[in-house]
Formats: sequence, C-alpha cells, structure tokens
Amino acid sequence: VSREHGAATESEAQLLRIPVGAEVLRWSRVRTLDGRVVMLERSSWAPWVIPVLDALPDDVVSSTRALAEAGVAVVFGNHRIEAVAASSEEARLLGVRRSSPLLQVRREVFAKDGRVVEFGVDRYLPNTIAFEAQAAGAAERVGPQRPDGARTTGGVALLLAALAAHCAQWAPAR
Repeated sequence: VSREHGAATESEAQLLRIPVGAEVLRWSRVRTLDGRVVMLERSSWAPWVIPVLDALPDDVVSSTRALAEAGVAVVFGNHRIEAVAASSEEARLLGVRRSSPLLQVRREVFAKDGRVVEFGVDRYLPNTIAFEAQAAGAAERVGPQRPDGARTTGGVALLLAALAAHCAQWAPAR
C-alpha cells in the first residue's frame, strides 16, 4: 500500500529507541494467504536496517528472513494482542464495514545485540488466523532477561485462538 522514508515522530523515537527526527522507514501492506486478504501490516523500521529493507520488493514475503540473510538476527519480540474496531481506512483496505472487529497485534522486535529493529501494528480479519502462546513455570519464578533488561515471568498456558474465534462471530459473511 505504501512505503516512505520520514523523520521519526516522538512515539516512533521512543519505541525504536532513536532520536526524534532520525530517519525511519514506514510501510503498510495488505497481506494475503492463498489470495485471500487476511491482514493489514504497518511497520516503522529503525534507521540501521533501512538499507536492507530498501533493497526488498514491496511484496517480499518475509522481511525477517531477508534481514537474517543480510546478517541481522531477529531474536526477540514483544507482542500485545487485542481486539479492536476497524477504522474507515482499514475497512476500505480489508473489505469490511467500519467498526468491524479485528485482531490487533502490536509488536516490537529486537536484534541479537538488543537493538530495536521494528515496531509494528498488524490488524487481522477475524476467522483467518489463530495465535497460540504458551508460557510455563511457577508464577514466582523469574524468566530470562529481555534485550531491554526487563525480566519475564513464568505463567500458565495462554490460548489466544479463543479470542480470534470470539471475534469471528461478528465477521461478515463472505
């Protein structure tokens, strides 16, 4: 849908851990599976990976694979998954009514050296994809250290496919 270079906003600078005004690459793409529209992907990329991404076609299947082939090992990501309503623009791009339920995944992705690679927000149509996340261990145990220095905690298994199934009940018939 779009790919542009620009100056980092305050929000992008904070999320990517770069100075306000530093160059970022922003892209948004409509993604498909077997020819069916399933999601809208929006990403802001850190300055240090822009040369790799600029060399990629707009329809590259996996930016993570392309980064790995260029020597950038993406090894950690934070993901927040929640249900949201489609904006007018998202509804137009995804072929649904405004305010239709979507599954949103917000992510920040880190390289092996701890630098932030990307901040993104994906909006998935209901009934198109399921997410499953598992965590194991006792709640009082402290898990591995993340690149940002924080520590994760163990917990019970989470099955997020239930959220996607819950949203599916409002999906328009196709």
